[in-house]
Amino acid sequence: MATFFYTMKISIFPFFLALSLLSLSVSAQSEQVINVMFYNVENLFDTIDNAQTADEDFTPGGKLEYNSFRYQEKLQHLAIVLDSSFNGHRPSVVGLCEVENRNVVEELRNHTTLIKGHEIVHIDSPDGRGIDNALLFDSSIFKLGQFGLRKIDLGSEERHTRGILWVVLQEKETLQPMIFLVNHWPSRYGGAEESEWKRLKAAETSVLLIDSLLTLYPNGGLIFMGDLNDHPDNKSVMMLEACGDGNPCMVNMHKQYMGSHEGSHAYRGEWGILDQILVNQIFLDGTSAWNADSSSAAFVKKSWMLYHSDKDDKYFPSRSFGGTKYFGGYSDHLPATLTLKRNR
Repeated sequence: MATFFYTMKISIFPFFLALSLLSLSVSAQSEQVINVMFYNVENLFDTIDNAQTADEDFTPGGKLEYNSFRYQEKLQHLAIVLDSSFNGHRPSVVGLCEVENRNVVEELRNHTTLIKGHEIVHIDSPDGRGIDNALLFDSSIFKLGQFGLRKIDLGSEERHTRGILWVVLQEKETLQPMIFLVNHWPSRYGGAEESEWKRLKAAETSVLLIDSLLTLYPNGGLIFMGDLNDHPDNKSVMMLEACGDGNPCMVNMHKQYMGSHEGSHAYRGEWGILDQILVNQIFLDGTSAWNADSSSAAFVKKSWMLYHSDKDDKYFPSRSFGGTKYFGGYSDHLPATLTLKRNR
């Protein structure tokens, strides 16, 4: 009964959202801001069986009974989140993880109101399930430069994991190069401590990649985003903030939520900060045309994206699936957001 009410409630929401977006939407460039977000969209698969990947569960004949209705509902729900993330203002850059292929990213973009014209950067990752990272950007603000995928080598005995998608964009008005890294680090499957070495390897790979990119673009502003499957105070994430001796000396914009009751993901009734955005010093020391506004770092947390847990008496992200049970929600993660402001 609760699921039926939830579905009916969501079905009328896009109509009112569209009206508000039409009246509120303002170009990010005209406001002299760049709105950045990262979103783990929780298994955005199509319904087609890819013989090259283990995606059988997300097919009509699979154990999740994943059909066209569920896929379209998923697209609609995610599009609502994307359109709502900056209260009617357009996201300038969107990083995504857990997308199956470029086609699902295109379909998601086409379901939105505010980012229909965004360009897409996507590269197939070596992940065995076929889930990838992607970046969408407003081509009226940015010109696309180089991009690529840096693989994370966990050794021949381990399953392949997602690579790091890196994209260089040039902001057209100030000609400021901006480097975006979209991440989805290895999970905590098997235990946080037992799997920690994998995320440390991902962090080591990230540090080397950052060093290479900033050698090519010494005046580049760098934005590192992702579901890191670790919290800001874990060793892997702290490697990104280390300074000196060639370390990236980045600043974690979502670290400020440590110790609060806020976060992007809930595990066993407790919020955690797995989804984060970090920036390099150029966005903070006044040497760039753009400044990272620390007060803007947030998680998109709308009431309609949440469900009430009777066990914990708290509200948590309303997900699509829990095991094999279909809930018809949005994602088990909340988006992380950050706004850059033009220096005067």
